[in-house]
Amino acid sequence: MQPETLLNQRYHVTETIETRPDAQLLRASDTQRQQGVLIELAALAPPAREAMAALARQIAGAQHPLLLPLIDHFATEGGYALVCPDLGEAVEPQQLPEREALGQMAVLLDLVEQFHTSAPPICIGAVGPSDLRADAQSWQITPFPFARMVGDAPSPFQAPELAAPGSEPTPASDTYALCALLLHALTGAAPAAQPQRSADDARLPGIRSKLLARLLARGLQERAANRYQRAGELRRAIETVRLMEGESLGLGPDALPAAPPPQALPEQDIRIGAGCWLTMGAAALLLIVLAIVLVLFLSGGLRLPT
Repeated sequence: MQPETLLNQRYHVTETIETRPDAQLLRASDTQRQQGVLIELAALAPPAREAMAALARQIAGAQHPLLLPLIDHFATEGGYALVCPDLGEAVEPQQLPEREALGQMAVLLDLVEQFHTSAPPICIGAVGPSDLRADAQSWQITPFPFARMVGDAPSPFQAPELAAPGSEPTPASDTYALCALLLHALTGAAPAAQPQRSADDARLPGIRSKLLARLLARGLQERAANRYQRAGELRRAIETVRLMEGESLGLGPDALPAAPPPQALPEQDIRIGAGCWLTMGAAALLLIVLAIVLVLFLSGGLRLPT
């Protein structure tokens, strides 16, 4: 799309970020809110636009810290447009260390699980690196993949079974897509460039952790039945890897802090303490003597003078 194109009498297009056979990702300026936005312009026939509008309304009602809100959606002459804030650049390969990337992915899986359990359920299906944005603190994901139609063309970030005509995304295909994104963020390599291995023989270039390599190898299996079947299952596997690698997951300190050394008491406090102990000792001795006298008296061993 040409720069300076005005969409919906509101959005000035400034840049085409990505072009796919079925959609364009645009950067634009919102003339009403005076802010930058991202627009995914999908090429859809009129019957599909109504379904997209219903799906967009459902997505617009979702809230999650990692989800960039869907602030607008509308039909265009050639398809349908989805709009969200432009808050950061796309996640670059090797941008985060393994520990941080796993932490971000665990939170992202929580969002995906939320969509999987919504009514009706929503699956990602097709997702790519440009859908992940990064600010100074964390990843965020655009709402676009949750509304995107699955394409027939194979993609390294799409489960292989979705390339078949008429196929529909499933939670198992979503776990493949998210493992593909995680691998790309860590190594810069798409899954198609990696050798297909079983989960028991997992050696992925650029992945130092054997546990993480096994996790990714299982998540990227070609057969859906061999993968993680749900987002929650993959999230628990990631949390297990983090724990086994020595991360506390924020549940508490890994070790109790050392007790502070005892402080010496002032000399005056020592004298007072010693005096208290002497007084208490004398009182205790007196009580013992009185108890002995009482016992002897009660037993008849001690008689009072008459």
